[in-house]
Amino acid sequence: MFVMKSDGFVASTDLLPGMTAEDIGWKTAIMSLSDMAAKGVKPEGCSIILGIERERNTDFILKIYKGLIRAANQYDFYIWGGDLNEANDLIVGCTMIGWAKDGKIVTRKGARPGDIIAVTGCFGYTSVAYKVLLEGYKIKEKHYLNEILRHVYRPIARIREGLILKNFASASIDSSDGLALSLNLLSDASNVKIVIDKIPITYIAKKFASEYNMDVLKLVLYEGGEEYEIIYSIPIHMWNKAYNAVREVGGKLYPIGRVEEGKGVYLKKNEVYERIFPRGYQHFK
Repeated sequence: MFVMKSDGFVASTDLLPGMTAEDIGWKTAIMSLSDMAAKGVKPEGCSIILGIERERNTDFILKIYKGLIRAANQYDFYIWGGDLNEANDLIVGCTMIGWAKDGKIVTRKGARPGDIIAVTGCFGYTSVAYKVLLEGYKIKEKHYLNEILRHVYRPIARIREGLILKNFASASIDSSDGLALSLNLLSDASNVKIVIDKIPITYIAKKFASEYNMDVLKLVLYEGGEEYEIIYSIPIHMWNKAYNAVREVGGKLYPIGRVEEGKGVYLKKNEVYERIFPRGYQHFK
């Protein structure tokens, strides 16, 4: 089964302070790759459409393609070609085509009561990065600053994990629209209730939230996005196999909650259930 996914980078909405042209190329590829990973699909190749302002020089264009080529080498896919146009804003579009060898993809619709909700990594890097880059907050330690910038400029796609976990998962979604919104999208698609009782949070986010007197859970739930971790629903009888299989390919799997009958997403804290609202990045809102 062939699977196609299109996504795009638009400078007026996606360009962060300090991003290079090579970062733009890399991140554009990751946007489509992450959705392929969530479906358990191996990427084969892509077509790129580039809309660029008249004043940009050739070196800038080549560096965008350098970032795309780095991603292609890292994740083993081809760049088949594309199109170049003049535009009033910098736009990089990527249409990725992948192959589901066994004809199976993981959708958002299969979560069932009793399933374990799990994620492929920790949250908080982009939440802190947005505070620093867009709101003027400071991080004194240079090594921490470099770490959050690396995650926001050069995120990774969980392709290895996705190709393995498709054999165990009942449903999945990538978290690029933000953790809270992504959990709600999964809940709505599967028509189930999701209860979260713990979230793996980076040390940097905990430290940052403490220093600025912020609620770290709200920080990672509502003020992040573009972290490209995958959220899975895994039947409980498949959990041990899924956990061990993903570790064998060098990945991780963190249980964060469970699926129940009902609707909505809730955070359980000290036996109190707090609604997690569907807030995150949405175009045109």
